[in-house]
Amino acid sequence: MALVIPYTELIDRHMDAACTPAGERHVPHWFIWLACILSWWLPYLLLRMRVYNKQALRERRGKGAIIVGNHASYPDPYFVVISSMPKQWARFLAKDDLFEKGNGLGGFFLSRLGVLPLKRDSADRSGIKRAVKMLSAGEIVGIFPEGTRRGKTEYEITLHGGAAFMARMADVPVIPFGIRGADRLVVNHHINLPKITLHYGEPVWVKDFDFLPRTERLDAMTWFFMREVHALAAGVSPEEVDMDALYPGSVSYAETLRGFVPPSRLVKAQKEEVAL
Repeated sequence: MALVIPYTELIDRHMDAACTPAGERHVPHWFIWLACILSWWLPYLLLRMRVYNKQALRERRGKGAIIVGNHASYPDPYFVVISSMPKQWARFLAKDDLFEKGNGLGGFFLSRLGVLPLKRDSADRSGIKRAVKMLSAGEIVGIFPEGTRRGKTEYEITLHGGAAFMARMADVPVIPFGIRGADRLVVNHHINLPKITLHYGEPVWVKDFDFLPRTERLDAMTWFFMREVHALAAGVSPEEVDMDALYPGSVSYAETLRGFVPPSRLVKAQKEEVAL
């Protein structure tokens, strides 16, 4: 029975039935469908959520992609999952200690929602290998590269290259997304109902940075897509984002990537122009 399957087994299963190899079982869908059916109306009606450029996500259906975004509130993954359904299953990486909450109750719920555990601030090879396996099979895996909610904790926020590393390992693109308004859900312990905007950007590939030395490609890619994340969240152009203020002490690629347009996006634009 799905109710008694231990989460330690479910985290190694695929979420999307279409991406599950023959002879293997995927994560049971009843729980996530129940959760979404009971609550799908909350962001759209109460929070007037609007989703833009969902096509960028749809184009990777069955092909795999890492989606990365800003983390402003606890419900952020929920907004993304709701936006991806019913055609796709977006699953997220989360701190492994969340799975141990409530004597394993956290793991029971999170694993049935497709969440994958990952140790923070360490080279979690098993967690990365698991995520790469899902990506290579064509699944969508989400991660908040900053590792915590910005402005909500004392955790020092720095640029982490984990998403870019996994993208290279699985040979999939990274799709940035920005969530606007979620940081106002709770202000001074008061619950508010702000308008939520979720905006997906265009995919970027590791190969787009082949013009740089091999040792810099992942760092440059991370800097690039995180600048786009903050631009999408703020509703401004990437050039208006002050990355030095957001990540003091991190290497800046502002000059190196000034005016840079990923080659993969140029190719896509040319194909779309020909199609017209």
